[in-house]
Amino acid sequence: MKTGMGQSFDFASRTRSAASFGQNNSVYDSTLDLHYKPFLKGDSIFIKEYRLLGGDTVHKRIEKVDYIIGSGHHTNSHMCSFNGYLYQAPITFYTQDGRWDLAPGFDNDNNSRFSRTIELECMSCHNGYPEINEEAFNNYETIARGIDCERCHGAGELHVKEKLAGKFIDTAKFIDYSIVNPAKLDKQAQMSLCQRCHLQGVSVLKEGKTFFDFKPSMNLSDIMEVFIPRYEGERENFIMASHADRLKQSNCYKSSEMTCISCHNPHKSVRLTGTNVFNAKCGKCHNSGNETCSLEINVRITTNDNNCVDCHMPSS
Repeated sequence: MKTGMGQSFDFASRTRSAASFGQNNSVYDSTLDLHYKPFLKGDSIFIKEYRLLGGDTVHKRIEKVDYIIGSGHHTNSHMCSFNGYLYQAPITFYTQDGRWDLAPGFDNDNNSRFSRTIELECMSCHNGYPEINEEAFNNYETIARGIDCERCHGAGELHVKEKLAGKFIDTAKFIDYSIVNPAKLDKQAQMSLCQRCHLQGVSVLKEGKTFFDFKPSMNLSDIMEVFIPRYEGERENFIMASHADRLKQSNCYKSSEMTCISCHNPHKSVRLTGTNVFNAKCGKCHNSGNETCSLEINVRITTNDNNCVDCHMPSS
């Protein structure tokens, strides 16, 4: 519940939000000449859209925020429900910078105001699987509150039935096939599981497939192809949400059997994981023989608190 996945989606409230709501938090879109002001009313969040002319308000629209999407590690974005249809609000709180601004994709003259539909491709990565009204793009019959266990471990019904019936497996010696344990999958299947959501690009479904069809242990390419742009002179650039793409560009990945979960414990928040844990992961491979850090320990402690990531992983 403390991980980014567990906090990925929920009802909007002041206690759920990572945003600030002070007096100087308005966002201005110069192209449309529109101002946006987030504000609180009790525990509820609202966004006011308005236009000024000669000091007078000539346009005003106020919408209640119904859902917050994003764990708050990078952002909190906002959704409004109009008669059961979900739309993205035009402003986002960027937690790393501590500021409000236009939502991703709304900048560069692309502000669609309150009309950007939240469709299944978006919802199926940022949240547990919903039940969608198949006659509409953005109308949902049920909506989960965060990414759940089954997204990585598969359906749990058989597993629960077997345990309630007293059927237990010594997982130190054997694999419990009543549930998917990603650590027991091969490298390609492990990466497919993470890439289902942590690979941002243009996703093209295979014929007859839907975004519900991928299950843990499958190869993602059997369900969809994800196309990632590469630009001349910028081949090492990466998009914020393409974590798997970043990893695959690293020498560590190319020269070993490492996967995402070699370093990341998906059950524990990165925020609650100390630098020493990740350093130990690096040291497991890189402290063998003569493969030690070229910087003296006193220099490492002085410059970056002896944090391997600070020097060896590019920031975004």
